[in-house]
Formats: sequence, structure tokens, C-alpha cells
Amino acid sequence: MEQEEHAQVLAEIDEEFDNENAKLIAKRKLVAVENRKVNIVQRKIENCPSKIEITQFHKRLVELFDHLNMKTEEIRRHSNLYNTVQQTQMLFNKEKKYLEEINSSYRGCKAKKEKELLKNNIAATLAAIKQNIDQSQK
Repeated sequence: MEQEEHAQVLAEIDEEFDNENAKLIAKRKLVAVENRKVNIVQRKIENCPSKIEITQFHKRLVELFDHLNMKTEEIRRHSNLYNTVQQTQMLFNKEKKYLEEINSSYRGCKAKKEKELLKNNIAATLAAIKQNIDQSQK
């Protein structure tokens, strides 16, 4: 009988041990899940840049913006210079064409009266151009 009682007590102890062990395993699983959640949150916190990093990013962004503005100004100046040179070249070509026409007309004139008439026509044209310029400036 004593052996049966010992066996019964041992069986109760084993059963209680198994129950407590199952509870312990369940609680360890819960702790493991919570640890995973904590690790995820820690990684998210570590991925956020610090105030120093944000300041460095901001400083670099301002430097890049200033560099971009400087390059844009430089390109604008070069474009304006190019356009001015193109306009000047066009005006010089027109002037050359006019001078060549005047020269050919002058060479085509045989008599002195024709040359005087050409000279008077050129003077009248220049006076009209000057008058137009004076009116447009007012």
C-alpha cells in the first residue's frame, strides 16, 4: 500500500510538474513574442536619423541648393551673352549688306548728278532713321 501511495503521490507531483511546465512554456512564448515586438520597435528607433544627422542633411541640402542657384545664374549669363552676340552679328551683317548695296550703287553711278542724288537719298534716309529713333526714345 505504501508503494501505491508513493506511486500516487509521484503521479500527482508529475502531473503538477507537467502543468506548471506547460504554463512556463506558454509564458516563455509570450515573452518571446514581446521581445520580438521590442526588437522591432528598437530597430525603428535606430533607423530614425538623429538630430545631428538631420542638421548635416539640411546643411548639405542648402549647399546643393546654393550650388544649383549659382549654376543657374551662370547659365543665364552665358545665354544672355550668346543672345547679345547673335544680335550684334545679325546687325553687323545687315550693316555690311547695306554698305555693299550703297557701294555697288555708287559704283553704278556714272554721272556726278547721279552721285549727288545718291548722297542726298542716303542723307535723307539717315535723317529719317534718326528721327524715328528720337521718337521711340521719348
